[in-house]
Amino acid sequence: MDKRTILVIDDAIDVRKLLRLHLEIKKYNVLEAADGAEGLKLIREKRPDLIILDINMPKVSGLDVYRDLIAGTGRSLFPVLVLTTREEMGSLFRDLNVDGFITKPFDIKKALSEVDIIIAKRYRTEWAKESKPKESPKKLLVVEDDQDDLNRIVMSFINAGYNVTAARSGMEAVDKIMADLPEMILMKLGLPDLSGDLLAAKLKQIPRTADIPVVLYTPYKSTIDQTVAEKICEKAGVKLVGYDDPAELVKAMRAAAF
Repeated sequence: MDKRTILVIDDAIDVRKLLRLHLEIKKYNVLEAADGAEGLKLIREKRPDLIILDINMPKVSGLDVYRDLIAGTGRSLFPVLVLTTREEMGSLFRDLNVDGFITKPFDIKKALSEVDIIIAKRYRTEWAKESKPKESPKKLLVVEDDQDDLNRIVMSFINAGYNVTAARSGMEAVDKIMADLPEMILMKLGLPDLSGDLLAAKLKQIPRTADIPVVLYTPYKSTIDQTVAEKICEKAGVKLVGYDDPAELVKAMRAAAF
């Protein structure tokens, strides 16, 4: 497969150079634009696989660029990762169907992880030809409060051919489940706001969600007593899986499909 091309549109040269350095290390082709007008020109000429778009730019802003990209369809043909200093704009861009959203200043490792996830999710048919399970569910919800663990787990399932939605808390998971029913749910036992076993038990009591397979998991490094955790999950009527490597969770979800 040819290398993916990423276009970085940002008026801050230090941001562009930082992203170029690390993206090229990861074997991506990188293009740069210092403003929105130049960015739109490169989009039309080069048709990049992903656009990293700063919102706060002079002349043609990032928001103007994105509006141009979604004109007529409401959805950009190109995946877009938005960069902004204004965290409160996150809800706006979620409503506009952006593929990702990062607040400046950002951690470069998390930014690169977000890039990998967006690329894999948008182009997963090419990434997962060999590993996609024949009879696996297409829609999976992963519930994990730790962002780094969530990124690793989501990437593993995307590369295995799943259509993945993520939630960072039990309450966010409830909202997403009710808005768009997943075919399977993978959920951390020790969530901070609503324990995984309690949420799983509640889902089993609701007719609409009672038949959705639920697997709970806990890292082996967790301080939760494994024996106690297994009894809790047995009472809730769900399976508990311990793991070090997300591949173990992929295996467990495949087994739960049958």
